[in-house]
Amino acid sequence: MMFCALLKIQIYIQSFFKIFNISRGILPQLEREIHQIESKSVEVYFKEEKLLFELHDDIKDCDTVLKQIQELLLDFQKNLSGLTSEIRELQNQTGQLNTQLKNRRTLSHEFSSFLSRITVPDDVSQSIESGPMKIQYQQFSNYSPSILSAVARMALDAVRPL
Repeated sequence: MMFCALLKIQIYIQSFFKIFNISRGILPQLEREIHQIESKSVEVYFKEEKLLFELHDDIKDCDTVLKQIQELLLDFQKNLSGLTSEIRELQNQTGQLNTQLKNRRTLSHEFSSFLSRITVPDDVSQSIESGPMKIQYQQFSNYSPSILSAVARMALDAVRPL
């Protein structure tokens, strides 16, 4: 390859001399100098040939290592994309669970409020159960229609949105 390049240079120089009509006496001297340069180039090539082959082998080894790194990076990218989809799925599930928790808390609050309105207080139930009819029983019996109407109202309210 180097020889071809030098041969082309020699042909260009000869053409140059022909075009510009340079004396023939200079041409042999230039040819000798070109030949000396060619000889030195060949000597340098043979001296550096082992290094060139080592460099070539090193480049091949680097290519192999780079291909392995590329494969590792592609596998890593695949793993990351899998993790990303899992994270998104977990985020969706977390959102759903948060909504369910909020709904349960709201329902628990409403249910507690409802139960407090329809249940008989402990002291009233104990006095009804343990003794003769007293004022508390009469108060409760006066109070129970309002409880029943509240329950009916709540039942209607619960059904209306449906």
